[in-house]
Amino acid sequence: MFFYVLVLAGVALMCAALVVLFRGDAAGLRRWVWAAVIVLVPIVGPAVFLLVNRSGRKAKEKIPR
Repeated sequence: MFFYVLVLAGVALMCAALVVLFRGDAAGLRRWVWAAVIVLVPIVGPAVFLLVNRSGRKAKEKIPR
């Protein structure tokens, strides 16, 4: 039973990361590289993407324009 919960959590995390990726401002090759990392490295790939994306967004907000 625990295995199914873990698989479901992994799939949900992967879907959430892909939605954030394709709704974001990443373009071209960078977007497809991240998509490959998210899909090919379960659990860790989506988690790393969401953490990097979150810190990148905060850095962009701090830059004065």
